[in-house]
Amino acid sequence: MSLSPCCFKGHFHKGTAKGQIIEIGPDNRRTYVSGPEPAQASGAILIIADVFGISLNNTRIIADNYAEKTGARVYIPDFFDGRDLYTQLDGHSPGSPEAQAKGFKIQDFLAEFHPRDNSYPKIESAAKAIKALHSGKKLGVVGFCWGAPGTMRLGSDDVPADTQADAIAWAHPSLLELPSDISKLTKPGCFLAAETDAQLPKERREIVEEELCKLAKKGIYTTLRFFPGVEHGWAVRGDENNEYTSRAMRDAQSTLADFFAIELRGQ
Repeated sequence: MSLSPCCFKGHFHKGTAKGQIIEIGPDNRRTYVSGPEPAQASGAILIIADVFGISLNNTRIIADNYAEKTGARVYIPDFFDGRDLYTQLDGHSPGSPEAQAKGFKIQDFLAEFHPRDNSYPKIESAAKAIKALHSGKKLGVVGFCWGAPGTMRLGSDDVPADTQADAIAWAHPSLLELPSDISKLTKPGCFLAAETDAQLPKERREIVEEELCKLAKKGIYTTLRFFPGVEHGWAVRGDENNEYTSRAMRDAQSTLADFFAIELRGQ
């Protein structure tokens, strides 16, 4: 399975981000950070962004929102090494004449930055570094689109305790391996699904539902919320000028912020 055209389209949002760029971890990874210093924060939230990466203003504003609502310090590391889609295409979409003029090919991008084996070491290194900065506090991880596989891994026992998340979430995930990505989950999760999504159509969503029911029998708490009337990418790149979609975006942010506020405080 590869990324779908829906993974590369959407709207770029206005607004001024409040955070700053720092470097974290042994590889000094560029990271957008928002919220109080680790000593004052309620915990940490790691955002594994979609292919538009750290450069997309939308995701930075989401990080600011989470920080404000949860009291956590929120991190968006650059897992694309300065070559996220937004940067490579100067803010143009992959199918645009500008992208074609650059000779951009989605398959080449995905080959270099596949969200699994190519990126797991970077993601795990960032998670470990963030946990070390917040010693004794909890880590939440949320993945959008491209970020979902790495998020699921951090919520499983496939990673050591000093790297593992305490709670995870995703919205409109891409490239999930089902059912294994769900069945391996050992931490609480909150998952948001769109009505129209080539990456998570009804038949795949039903597999997720079945696996979450199995996890419930093991005492692992999860929720799966279905958003009718929206499509893949809405939680990050939805149309702010569409009243329905805009409300769904705000609702998605509030749902995940509330989830992390509870999980990070251990309530």
